[in-house]
Amino acid sequence: MKRATTVKIVLFGILAMTIGYFIAIVGDNSLTAEPYFRETNAPLEHSQFNKVFRDVMPAVVNISTERIVKYRNNDPFFDFFRDFFGEQPESPYREDKATSVGSGFIISREGYIVTNSHVVARADSIIVRLSDGEKYDAELVASDPETDVAVIKIKPNKNFTTVPLGDSEAIEVGDWVIAIGNPFGLDRTLTVGVVSAKSREMGAGKFDNFIQTDAAINPGNSGGPLLNINGEVIGINTMILGGQAQNLGFAIPINMAKNVIVQLIENKEVKRQQLGVTVQEINDQVKKDLDLDVDYGLLVVKVEEESPAEKAGVKVNDIITGLNGEKVDSFNMFARNIAFSKPGETVTLTLLRDGKKMNLKARLEAEKPPKTVEEKSWGLTLENADDGVRITDVDRKSPAYRALYPDDVIVAVNRQRVRDVKEFEKLMEDLKERSRLYFTVIRDGQMQTIVISRRGSGIFPY
Repeated sequence: MKRATTVKIVLFGILAMTIGYFIAIVGDNSLTAEPYFRETNAPLEHSQFNKVFRDVMPAVVNISTERIVKYRNNDPFFDFFRDFFGEQPESPYREDKATSVGSGFIISREGYIVTNSHVVARADSIIVRLSDGEKYDAELVASDPETDVAVIKIKPNKNFTTVPLGDSEAIEVGDWVIAIGNPFGLDRTLTVGVVSAKSREMGAGKFDNFIQTDAAINPGNSGGPLLNINGEVIGINTMILGGQAQNLGFAIPINMAKNVIVQLIENKEVKRQQLGVTVQEINDQVKKDLDLDVDYGLLVVKVEEESPAEKAGVKVNDIITGLNGEKVDSFNMFARNIAFSKPGETVTLTLLRDGKKMNLKARLEAEKPPKTVEEKSWGLTLENADDGVRITDVDRKSPAYRALYPDDVIVAVNRQRVRDVKEFEKLMEDLKERSRLYFTVIRDGQMQTIVISRRGSGIFPY
């Protein structure tokens, strides 16, 4: 009996030691963790990028738009029924909804939002979604396609977070920049990079002056902010370079956009200054053709009557080499500085005339409003363009609405060439009895013919 009791005591002791050993192993993390990894309780320090994101993210919005696009049905039976029976069994047109997404940023507690003009262009409805998920119907305040800047507005129902506008001139190549937006619909995406270059001219328009960055910018980022390390907007993310290029994004400098934003809010349009000249950039070919002694500047090929340039004494064949003491080496630089001068500002032009240098002073004037064509043009507002006539507005009640758009350049009507507004007016008068017209236009770099009739419109390749 004593022996059995002794055995039990020994077994119980062994069991107790075993349990204690396993408890020690489980309870002491160092016994299992140390061979594989070391833990630390040191506090995590977040980066400045994180601070900027937390401060600015509530002011960055997702913008979705929708517009109705009308297409002509290419079924030949529609024309057969119309021609022989005077009616069609159903409409020859079909409507589709075209949607797009982009970004924007809130600049005031009143609900003003800055974005790209191309994000909201021709939209029938604009929906804004904030970072907290709230959705708002937005109205277009105004847009400026020439700089690709637009302002939309939502009705304030709370204190909106806003983002401050910085100084794009102060930023230098190599400085950190941060992009926040909604690429491919992925909300509140942050990417980081540096300023790769400044004053890039990409052929997008006469006011090209982009900030180039290697911070990733993708479809859906358009209209979102490019920020400096302090969280101030120094650019509006606008475009990427297509093809195989990587890390090549471009933003509109905020200093150029500020003037546009204020005018869009206060005047619903942008009034720029003009000199009244048509110029040709001097390149190696022009220098060779004209046997010039300079390889930079702008050759004056036309001076508008009663323009500031004519009043100042500028003549055809003058070479503009300087503006306010600054060298003129590109048309874009010259166009920007003239257009965004103060109203009525006097500028100093440095010219070469017959090999002699001279300075002239010209008092700038506001651009003349685009010439409006009467109702016989089917509700189109037009201005002269290099290739034909550019549409600046389309009356919503006209047959051309949703078929022709602002920025379309009409180069021919019924296959007859159009070179200016005056020629267009005459041609429209000649064709006033026609119920259907064929407008050949350049849109987004592509030429196409659009058929417009009293019944609607259709798009055909040309």
